[in-house]
Amino acid sequence: MSETTVAVLLDRLHRCQVDERRRIARELHDVIAPTLAVVLHDLELFGALRHTSPARAEAKLEAAAAHLRAALDQLRGVTAALRREPGSGALGDELRLYLEAAGFTAPTRLHVPDVEPPLPRAIRGELYLILREALRNAHRHGRPTVVDIAIGVVGNRVTASVRDDGVGFTVDDPPSTGIGLLSMRERAAACGGTVVFRRRESGGTEVAVEIPLGEEEE
Repeated sequence: MSETTVAVLLDRLHRCQVDERRRIARELHDVIAPTLAVVLHDLELFGALRHTSPARAEAKLEAAAAHLRAALDQLRGVTAALRREPGSGALGDELRLYLEAAGFTAPTRLHVPDVEPPLPRAIRGELYLILREALRNAHRHGRPTVVDIAIGVVGNRVTASVRDDGVGFTVDDPPSTGIGLLSMRERAAACGGTVVFRRRESGGTEVAVEIPLGEEEE
């Protein structure tokens, strides 16, 4: 292996590490920080009300405890997702574990074959990360009442989609930018595949993934 090749690989590894640190920072900022801010607000109100309105103060203290428990659950979800090695198990099982840990408010329906087709580990891992990002975007930004994930194999291509019935996007504001969206495209492209974002006619957004399968399977 030439020095140039080694340098390129090390540079890619460094960029992956930087991207991962940024993703963890986003997780903490977007998921846990807002809940802790609510806890602080509840405690401030408790301090302001405890002498003049003990009953309301007690309610705020109970609310703070509930929100703090929620923050702990969110932290467990983040750490559980970080501990998992993408591609280490069946894709459907990995997604189920992520959904259980994430604790999204809107129900999510997972549609996978009863017997999952064997996928190369690299493709399985990248597809998991793509779908995880799509799920996160749907639940956080789409304000859906339900989200559907579908995974299948058509010919020599694995297909997957995440559909929600949320607010969607407009023609003037397409979902073409953002670190998460660019990362999804890059992960699919690394496997020779594509990610397409569509506005659904019935409302909401669809993220459609297609990745070609090689002859060798794991």
